[in-house]
Amino acid sequence: MKNNHSSEKIRRTFLRAMLLLTMLCTGTSCDTDDTENGSRQLLEITKRGWVKLDKTLYRMEQGNSCPIVPEFSDQDIAQATFVWTSSNPAVASITPLPDQSAEIKALALGTTIIEISCEQNDALRAQCVVTVKPATPKTIRILAIGNSFSEDAVEQYLWELADAEGIDLIVGNMYIGGCSLEMHVENATGNKTAYAYRKVVKGSKTSISATSLATALADEPWDYISLQQVSGLSGIYSTFEASLPALADYVRARATNKEMKLLLHQTWAYAASSTHADFVKYDKDQMNMYRAIVSAYDQAARLIGAHAVIPSGTAIQNARTSYLGDTFCRDGYHLERTYGRYTAACTWFEKIFERDVTRNDYKPETVSDHLAEIARTAAHLAVLTPGAVTELTDYKIDPDLEGAPYGYYVDFGSTASPAPWNSISSYEQLGPMQLTDSEGKTSGVTLRLSKAFGGPNAKGPQETTTDLEMPSTVSSDSFWGNTGAAFQQKVTGPIELIVEGLDPQKTYVCTFFASRGQHADNLSTQFTVTGQSSEVLLTNAANNTTHAPVSKPVAPKADGSIVVTLTSGLENNNTNGFFYINAMRIAPVR
Repeated sequence: MKNNHSSEKIRRTFLRAMLLLTMLCTGTSCDTDDTENGSRQLLEITKRGWVKLDKTLYRMEQGNSCPIVPEFSDQDIAQATFVWTSSNPAVASITPLPDQSAEIKALALGTTIIEISCEQNDALRAQCVVTVKPATPKTIRILAIGNSFSEDAVEQYLWELADAEGIDLIVGNMYIGGCSLEMHVENATGNKTAYAYRKVVKGSKTSISATSLATALADEPWDYISLQQVSGLSGIYSTFEASLPALADYVRARATNKEMKLLLHQTWAYAASSTHADFVKYDKDQMNMYRAIVSAYDQAARLIGAHAVIPSGTAIQNARTSYLGDTFCRDGYHLERTYGRYTAACTWFEKIFERDVTRNDYKPETVSDHLAEIARTAAHLAVLTPGAVTELTDYKIDPDLEGAPYGYYVDFGSTASPAPWNSISSYEQLGPMQLTDSEGKTSGVTLRLSKAFGGPNAKGPQETTTDLEMPSTVSSDSFWGNTGAAFQQKVTGPIELIVEGLDPQKTYVCTFFASRGQHADNLSTQFTVTGQSSEVLLTNAANNTTHAPVSKPVAPKADGSIVVTLTSGLENNNTNGFFYINAMRIAPVR
């Protein structure tokens, strides 16, 4: 057998010596014909024997190795020279071993023939057909110890992203709303059954209440365990120093998988309009909060020697540079339930599995192809550059609105909306607010209010059929004013919307939408548009889904302003005299 070992050379030398001795004993001369005679006798010996393999048909998983062992008819045959071959070495390689066996290594999917053959007699051979099949996926187990931010990130779409690429995944989340690192440590040291233990297995989610950290840690041999600070403290490193090392030690000591990798889940900055009490810690500035979070988590990772930081905060900040803008939080701090949560899940997927998530085929049914592209791209770029915002320059314009009229779109309501909508999320915001046009540009046009509205209303329609082509985030909420009986001790009276910075040489068309669902009264709302001329428009806001009154072209006043006065219409029969506004568009006539 060709294996370059000295023992093989010794065997061949011994065999030739025995053949020569036989020839001498029989009186055969030792001239130049001796070698040929020896070869003929060796051929005769091999003709009488056989070789077999312990495997003839064999299936292997890609990446595995296994031995293959020959059996010989007798010792003489075993002393002959044999070689191993693979008909397709790219599928499986074959490596001879000193004891005449060999090792098969499964390299790629497919089929190959492993053969052993004799050099002295080509007819003396044996074969095994080897088929390489896909490896049985190893189950990956991820446990998040967190709060509602880990709920947003891992409970919805992470399993589906893994499943789309054949990864068998178990996801766990130890949930307490608003739970801080300090509270996690208290729960751990006191063995408190304070958590809802959410678990996703085979795409099905279960929840077990009153569970301790020790119980969850023992439940699975977790491959990854993530820790995070409560959102309001996530940009304050001193709060990590105080509690994170103790929690990390507790987790490491109780993890049943000794190769477990500890992660930190980087949370995201609040929406710019957030009213969360902790936003003041960052001067109510989104970018200040984001930069503080990045810095704190980087330091915290070094503090405990974490395997990695999941850059969800950077992914969300990246996505906010698209036309979707600051719409990724449903209430100012928790993620929007569809594309918002999907963005975070994509970030977890790519960071843990090191696979480009932009190539993953899965997206939620509730997320359009274009929104899914934004989410995946934002996540991918966050993993590549986790400590800085990357502008999504290819996603500045909503493709669904490319044919919509040019102009300035304004959304009134507590839920922010994507570009081209300028969102006024606070009913007390008096301005002036810089407006961005439908091409994403600012040109000095501003909007301010003469007084505050009475408050927000979230009972607008999810679907509408008007020329404004509003997303549900625009149509479903509004601001109200009133001119009748006091409501919440308020009577706002008429409210003026003052648009300034318009071109006095142009004329503009104003379109309005007002709607308040689940109401039997006539909620007539009057819009008076005043520039160099004036026009009154009316709509009944009660259960409206189709009517969006449009003004005639009006030229701004000499100072470049148009004033829209909102009040109750004459047919309004509501006791409080409620009037509403959900949306407005001011478009120049071209």
